[in-house]
Amino acid sequence: MYTIVGRDYFRSLGLSMLRGREFTAAEAMADTPPAVAIVDETLAQALWPNSDPLGQQIRFREGATGQLSDLLLVVGLAPGRRNEIFDQQPTPHVYVPFGWQYRGNMNIHVRLAAGGRGAAQSMLQTVRREVRAFDERLPVLSLKTLEDFRADSPSIWAVQAGASVFTTFGALALFLAVIGLYGVKAYVVSRRTREIGIRMALGAGRGDVLWLVLREGLVLALAGLCVGLLLSIGTARLLDSLLYEVSTFDPVVFILSPLLHAGSALLASYLPARRATRVLPMVALRHE
Repeated sequence: MYTIVGRDYFRSLGLSMLRGREFTAAEAMADTPPAVAIVDETLAQALWPNSDPLGQQIRFREGATGQLSDLLLVVGLAPGRRNEIFDQQPTPHVYVPFGWQYRGNMNIHVRLAAGGRGAAQSMLQTVRREVRAFDERLPVLSLKTLEDFRADSPSIWAVQAGASVFTTFGALALFLAVIGLYGVKAYVVSRRTREIGIRMALGAGRGDVLWLVLREGLVLALAGLCVGLLLSIGTARLLDSLLYEVSTFDPVVFILSPLLHAGSALLASYLPARRATRVLPMVALRHE
């Protein structure tokens, strides 16, 4: 498989040649096919692992008939790139000049030197106007900024939708965990009302009672966090192949997530603990 490109294709995409050169204007606009090509480093490593790709010759099969192309001289080495969002590694590419092969459907990349989204939108209208001025019969099927192209991509939409779903499930799980911990602590405190009254009658202050309840809640939360971290490490290994440009062992996530859960557990334990400190010793002693 080869890609037909123009003279400034790599420059428009912000890619610098690793070695060699891009196509010249004469090669890009030649009437006859120039016998030159550019390969990426992935293909070069596969074909010539211990040799310099520049100056090498390649040919490939064209179409369903498998007809061999002419020998092409490699004049440049381009960086590898991935075609699809879920590609784990760059795929091999061969680039040939665009001028000598007619294509009824082409993609043109335009890069702005400066400016934001507004400048990009204005440039789209300029491109449409210039194409019509060149030949009004040329159809412009679609004009999009890179941001709009990414937003309309089904692959990126699937990734964003999946991230939103998992974020929603995570927030819901955290909310249910906090509610469950609060319910357990409230029940435990209500069952220990007489004990708390005895402690306060024997001289325990409200701070002592508050710390007693909070400490037990934090011990329970820390035990759950330790188990959860072990399970998350195992799950991260299983999800490694499904994530795109996301590390499964992000230290920020593994630090912030336990802190968030610990803070939520502290809040869920504080409310029953605060209510326990308001128990009057005489009322608590008569509690059955």
